[in-house]
Amino acid sequence: MKKHSRIQKSNLKLENSKGARNYKIRALSATMVKLLLIFLIPSFLSAQKDLKVDEIIEKSISVQGGKELLKFVTSGIMEADLTIYVGSNVVNGKRVTYIEYNPLRMRIEDKVNSFSTVTVYDGQKGWMKQGGKIQELPEEWISYFKNSERRMNILLDYKKQETKAELIGLKEVGEKSAYAVKLTDKEGEWMIFYFDEESFIPLKQEFNSLNPETGAVSKTEIFLDNYSKVLDILTPMKITVSRDGQKVMEINFKNIQFNVPIESSLFQKGEI
Repeated sequence: MKKHSRIQKSNLKLENSKGARNYKIRALSATMVKLLLIFLIPSFLSAQKDLKVDEIIEKSISVQGGKELLKFVTSGIMEADLTIYVGSNVVNGKRVTYIEYNPLRMRIEDKVNSFSTVTVYDGQKGWMKQGGKIQELPEEWISYFKNSERRMNILLDYKKQETKAELIGLKEVGEKSAYAVKLTDKEGEWMIFYFDEESFIPLKQEFNSLNPETGAVSKTEIFLDNYSKVLDILTPMKITVSRDGQKVMEINFKNIQFNVPIESSLFQKGEI
């Protein structure tokens, strides 16, 4: 009996020893898996973060529709709801924009309550009609339109224009993480694009611009949201404009048409 008891105890110790060893092996295996994940996850994430600036821009252009398709756009008609912020006052209205690209020509028709404003830029000169009176746009407005044209083309043609592209790093835009890419042209004018870290969709543009109404240079931020496809081009249907940290305008597009014929007379003074 004692011999049998010793054998049972010995077997029990052996089983306990095996169980302990198996437990240690399982625990070690689990630890190794965790360590493996710790090493693998950062390397996987860094593969996305180690993108070069040119790759980020190319991916963004591609997701927007591709360079060939974007350069194919020659004109547009855009109808939108307009919200203007003046201090603590909020004013709502409607806006219709007629635009031709390369060279840029624009006609902007704003209606706020019963008050209407028509602004026209023919590529060289411009006029504004308010309260039935037509006046020529001052040089500040002309510079504003010319700089707008330069910014429209900078992303597609930055290499051709010898514009320096620099990756600043990852920044927060609202609740999203974005690649901040700074483009600086030969004259030293700069513009920062913020591309969504995951989708590469443009979330924001930032630049210094001359406020045509005050003549002062201000930091301008344009937030792009509610994207939808128009002629297979990923297009922001909501634009929010801030100057020096203050929201000044919100545009919600209701209808956008690209590559539609526009009467040339709409960009002339006589048709205001």
